[in-house]
Amino acid sequence: MDTLISLFYFLRPILSFDTGHRVLGVDLADLIIILMFAILMFLSPLVGKLNQIKKLNTLDISILAFAIWSLFISILYIDKSNIADVGKFIIPMITYLVMRRYIRNKQQYYNVVFLIILGFSIPVILSIITILDGSGLESVRSQTGYSRYQGVYLNPHNFGHAMGVLLISILVFLNLSYTWKDEVTTIFKQKYKLSIVILVSLGATYCILHSHVRTVLLGLVVFLLVFAIKKGKKVFITFASITFLSFLITLPVLTVLFADVISAVSEENIEKAGSGRPVIWKHNIIEFSRMTFDRQIAGAGIGNRVSLSNSGHGYKDRIWNSHNDFLEVLMQTGIVGFILYIWILVNIFKEISKLDPKERVIFIPLIVAVIIMNLVSNSYVQRFSVGQIFFMLLAYVGSKASTWQKK
Repeated sequence: MDTLISLFYFLRPILSFDTGHRVLGVDLADLIIILMFAILMFLSPLVGKLNQIKKLNTLDISILAFAIWSLFISILYIDKSNIADVGKFIIPMITYLVMRRYIRNKQQYYNVVFLIILGFSIPVILSIITILDGSGLESVRSQTGYSRYQGVYLNPHNFGHAMGVLLISILVFLNLSYTWKDEVTTIFKQKYKLSIVILVSLGATYCILHSHVRTVLLGLVVFLLVFAIKKGKKVFITFASITFLSFLITLPVLTVLFADVISAVSEENIEKAGSGRPVIWKHNIIEFSRMTFDRQIAGAGIGNRVSLSNSGHGYKDRIWNSHNDFLEVLMQTGIVGFILYIWILVNIFKEISKLDPKERVIFIPLIVAVIIMNLVSNSYVQRFSVGQIFFMLLAYVGSKASTWQKK
């Protein structure tokens, strides 16, 4: 079993980029992962029994409720749903339910998190090569003149979010290396792993800076800010000082990167900020209010949306890509689905609260950063690979390895 779970944690980040080959609307890389996950899910009841995890926790129940609801409304309104998008919505969440049954001790979890980092090293190297030779260039923005790269991914957003979840995985790994240094064999005792982590960190940072995905930068800042607050006054002051200094140094770059936000504020036209997100959010909220009662309860259909450039389709030809995962859950799964999704988040916090205080310090920033990114863009709900990796990281929470008794 250990070999199979280790292989999954290693291959998931490798197969996070788009191959360009699709089967029933699903990319070949994701299809391979789904088939592997199906095997793990089939074996999970046996593994859970062996690891003495027999009962469903509240997070399991909320995830199952959301999955059942999503499947129900997809069948009920089958003409408005897309099967590939239904999978993107529910499989990452189900991943937590399955994976926590496989994590039986801290050393095993520590090892599989390292495998996430090691697996990502391959797309990082390939993406750097495409950046250097120019083949990974997606566009050059006429307004600002800066180049956006997509690496080996489908677009800069997928690229940036993949590198973002990699850096978050590294931050989790480094914190656990310190927290568990007396309990597991950490990178402090295996210097070659430390070298790999440093090199992959530098590569991922280089990639993020070339993807120009602002949501990811925001998520990383939020992660570090919450971590600093949880660690105490000295760490927070140090973080605040470094952040302020970094802000001053990178101000010319930030001015270009956030040009539309600055312009919107200076012109007192906030609707232009964030690539027009306020306009999109307002539009979809209005359209939701115009839906019939049954569609407000069940949503417009999972996958039933279009981009602004192709807004002649969708529910009553008017639903746009929300660029906000919370709003997207509401639009596609209705009021019931939205409430169930909030219930999942609440239960994540409840399960994290049961951890050793030293472990909460790293898992609370993880969920807060994801929530913030979900609020401002289509992030960890609509992006299958990063969503699944997030729940793979969360697998320690509620596992046998996380059992802690207050002394």
